[in-house]
Parts: sequence; structure tokens; C-alpha cells
Amino acid sequence: DMAAAMALARALGAMIDEVLHEIYVRRNPELASLAESPETLAETLSTYWYRMAFAANPEISVLREDHPVLEFQLAEEDKS
Repeated sequence: DMAAAMALARALGAMIDEVLHEIYVRRNPELASLAESPETLAETLSTYWYRMAFAANPEISVLREDHPVLEFQLAEEDKS
């Protein structure tokens, strides 16, 4: 429904705001590598968004095959 979609969009936006704040304002050393390349940062954040919104990885054709986010395992639902 539209309310759920808007809540998700707001949550994802807030997450991005916080990550960018950590990188560029607080200069968090754990996130410094993301600031080295705007392209890598955009790709990584977009992938995070996609995974959270759809509970799946985006199509491999839109990411580098060695993108570290693809190494994260998605939890499988208990089928029992």
C-alpha cells in the first residue's frame, strides 16, 4: 500500500542521510573507503537500498561482479 511504500522511502532516505553524514561530516574512518570514489559510493548505497526494498540483490548486469555487497547472504525463510 502507499503508506507502507512511503514509510520505506523515508526510512531509506534517512539511512542515506546518516551514512553521508558519517562519511563527509564526522569523517568516520570505517567508511572512508566509500568516499574515495563517488561512483562506488553511489553504487554501494543504491545496492543497499535495493536489497532493503526488495529483499534481493539487484540484477548482476547493473553491478560489478566483484562488488562486495554481493557477498552478503540474504536470509532464507524457514520452509518448515
